[in-house]
Amino acid sequence: MQRQDDQMPSLLDSFGRSIITDNIPLVSHVHGRQRRAERNIQRKELQAAIKYGQKEIANPGRDGSTRWRYTYNGVVFVTDETSRHEVTSWRMDGKDEEEDVVAPAEVQLAGSKFHAVLIIDQSGSMRSTDVPGYNSRSHAVYECLKRDFVREQLKSGAATDVIVTIISMSDAATVLLHKQPLNESLIDDLERLSKRRPKSHGNYIPALDKALEVMKADAANTSGLLL
Repeated sequence: MQRQDDQMPSLLDSFGRSIITDNIPLVSHVHGRQRRAERNIQRKELQAAIKYGQKEIANPGRDGSTRWRYTYNGVVFVTDETSRHEVTSWRMDGKDEEEDVVAPAEVQLAGSKFHAVLIIDQSGSMRSTDVPGYNSRSHAVYECLKRDFVREQLKSGAATDVIVTIISMSDAATVLLHKQPLNESLIDDLERLSKRRPKSHGNYIPALDKALEVMKADAANTSGLLL
């Protein structure tokens, strides 16, 4: 991407690089703070990214508003158009450290004997490279599943009492994993599956039919199903 500094005055246009990093204005919001906690990113790292990092135009907000992406020292930081409001952040170096205090899993499956059935879009559009920080849309999906689903469920206590089935959605529906226990080996399985090349069209009806088939077959053996 090209630098887009000419489209919006930089925060440093107003304050200059002589400003102390700790004094760079930064307004935090709940989502941004949760992501930093999960990825062990300190507030000062975001301030340093604004001060020293490479500034590029980012994907717009849901309402079409301008957003900026700052990259510095292995950290990517996305802000609003003023460069003052935190949107999200992540590490590009793969060194997101585990912390005792993280955002909890949105749905906790531990101790519930759940069968989670996941449908993953693997149509040709998932080869697109429009997700910042990831090689493709497909890569982003698998990385988020590893980080935000598997790891968070393991932290909440999920183990072999939770099983996972993964269905690929393309021209046809393909079961890639069937009733795999939710444990550390699932992360390795997701890493292996992430190497598959997305292709063809995305037909969601066959994928939903396959998910229903899998869930019906296992309904008597589980106390809950998650699609």
